[in-house]
Amino acid sequence: MKGFTYWLWRPRTSDCEGGEFGLVDRDGSIIQRTLAASEVAKTIGNNSHLLESSFPKPKVAIFQSAAIQHIMFGEGMDQNLPFQDLGSIRSKSHYRDSLMGAYKMLWELKIACDFIDPGTIKEKGLDEYRALILPYPYLLNKDIADAIKEFVQSGGSVVTEFPSVMKDENGHVYEQVPGADLWSVFGCRERDFGHVEDGELITGQTENGGFEFPALHYRQSLDITEEKAKVVARFTSDGSPAIVYRDVGQGSTLLIATCFFSGYLTHDSADASRFLSYWLKQRAGIVPELELIGLPRSLERNVEVGVLYGNDTTLVILINHNPVGVRFGLRSENMGKFLNLVNEQEIELDNTSQSKELQFSLDPLGVLAMKTMETGERK
Repeated sequence: MKGFTYWLWRPRTSDCEGGEFGLVDRDGSIIQRTLAASEVAKTIGNNSHLLESSFPKPKVAIFQSAAIQHIMFGEGMDQNLPFQDLGSIRSKSHYRDSLMGAYKMLWELKIACDFIDPGTIKEKGLDEYRALILPYPYLLNKDIADAIKEFVQSGGSVVTEFPSVMKDENGHVYEQVPGADLWSVFGCRERDFGHVEDGELITGQTENGGFEFPALHYRQSLDITEEKAKVVARFTSDGSPAIVYRDVGQGSTLLIATCFFSGYLTHDSADASRFLSYWLKQRAGIVPELELIGLPRSLERNVEVGVLYGNDTTLVILINHNPVGVRFGLRSENMGKFLNLVNEQEIELDNTSQSKELQFSLDPLGVLAMKTMETGERK
């Protein structure tokens, strides 16, 4: 690591932005924030070799397409994007909302992910992933669809939602949807689509129990085309298929016939999150790398867990984004003991817990960085 830069080290002294807080006082003297920044710099410097050689290893990829974003904007499908505050969810496009919703769900589930574009799929394929998420897939070319089909046949799992590949990147409409022949792997085909009526729900059942969450914006009418395709959820208004699952080759597919991921931003459904978590675990073997124990969902979802893997050491960073302090257990079966990255002290196991959890307390907006103990460091 060569270095890092702080914005506004010293507050500006004039004009409309004068008087802001900085890392030193207005006269340049040292304050508490200066000392805190110094401690951060020391910790990063002392562990630069670890930070430079440690990387996440996500098993889920979210498909991201600049073509979808550009064409949807050009076709006027954005929700007043030029006219409203970009910080408002309602002002953003269906596509951007879906990208954000997919990432938010995985982030809150503590499941690491990559964003992958068509060019990267062409160059590197999808072999390093177990699951691929297609948020609001309006456009997709045939060569990328073929790569996705090969991914599924080889053991990958794919989840998609409305509009399920309506066009290619030149704007040409596919006669059958999911387009680019993807209907053949999803085991269903769109007969029609329309707007969602107020109060429309999707309800279904898994081994973990029932689930129910709202449909949003649009819904598809689906015809099942393969005997082995299974309807796992239905629209409550008429009982028609809302979620269709199919085993294909060594992999699997899941089609959700509404705007599932943007719906998570709007409705914040715990059932929707649990359903995605269940599907990723059962069909792709994907679970959180570290499990947080003992927090209500309202707090647990806002504790960020970052895991980066080095040659011999694993780096774990916990960030409490809540405005209140939290105390929780952390369960890890594969990482052994931890050292606090700041003071190099071993973090003791809570032997009073039957599950052998590590217990942590984090202040409001607090951060804890740890690394696994190498053989020579273990007591």
